[in-house]
Amino acid sequence: MLYNEGRVENPICIKIQKNEKILLFGESGEIIYPLDPGIALGKGHFGFTLIVEKNSLQEEKVYPTESDISAAYMYNGEIKIYENGKKFPWIFSIDGKVIRSITGDFISNGNDEDEIEEESDYPVMRNPITIDIEKGVSKGKIIINNESFPVHPGVMLGRVHYGFIVRMKSSDDVKIFSYPTKNRIDAVGSDMVGESVKVYEFGKKIPYIVDESFHSTNLENSVPIDDKVKKI
Repeated sequence: MLYNEGRVENPICIKIQKNEKILLFGESGEIIYPLDPGIALGKGHFGFTLIVEKNSLQEEKVYPTESDISAAYMYNGEIKIYENGKKFPWIFSIDGKVIRSITGDFISNGNDEDEIEEESDYPVMRNPITIDIEKGVSKGKIIINNESFPVHPGVMLGRVHYGFIVRMKSSDDVKIFSYPTKNRIDAVGSDMVGESVKVYEFGKKIPYIVDESFHSTNLENSVPIDDKVKKI
C-alpha cells in the first residue's frame, strides 16, 4: 500500500450546468464528453476542477489527487471520480457538495489481497456485458442490456454485471469468448489510441485487456495470480 502527495497535473474539468453536464480535458479543454455514460481515462491525469452553476453564477474548485484519474461519470444524480489504485471513488452531489473524499485512502500496489472485496465466491456470468469487435478495435461496441456504446470513451457501469463476452467478427468467421468474473465489472473502454479495450473488475486495479490478437495470456508480474493482467 502506498501514500502519495496530492497534485494537479494535466487535470480534467467537470462542468455542471442546468442544461449541460460534461467532462473536459486536453490542453485547452477542447476534448468534451458527456458525464452520462462517462469516460474511462488513460494515465497521466492528476487532479480535477469542478465547476457548478448556482443561481446563474459559476462556482469553481480545484481538487488535487494522489493518483491519476482512471474514470469519471454521473449516476443517479451523483458524480463519481475514480483514482487508479483506490478502491472507492470521490462522490459529489449534483450541486457540487463533497459526499465522499478519498484523500488519504490507501493506493493499492496490486499485492493487497486482503483489501479485495469479493462479491462472489467463484467466477460467474450474471448479467454479462458484450464487447463486439468488427473492422478493428477502435470501431468496436460495448453492449449492455441491449444498449450499444462506442469503445471510446467507453462506459462506467451503474448496475451489477458479472462476466463479459467478447465477439470477434471477420469477413468469414465469428469467434466468441466468455469470461466470468468474481467481482462486478465497474468500467469498460478504450483510450484514444484504440488498440485495445480494458475491462475493470471491482476491487482489482489491473484490467482485462481485449485486443485483436485472439490470445489469452497472463502477463508475468509481481501481483497475485488472481489479479494478474489477463490479455485476451
